[in-house]
Amino acid sequence: MDDPDRWRQMASAPKDGSRILVTIRASEQGPAEVDLAYWSHGDQFAGEGWRLGFLA
Repeated sequence: MDDPDRWRQMASAPKDGSRILVTIRASEQGPAEVDLAYWSHGDQFAGEGWRLGFLA
């Protein structure tokens, strides 16, 4: 990676299930925040896509 301390675009994020930090923009639903997310290949509940993750 060029600079591991730099924020990057989601298009370059790993889609291997690794948990990553993401920024969520402020909207009428709430303030801006930083959260964990991971790429899911889908299951019986939803198709593939980004999901919010939890620290275990």
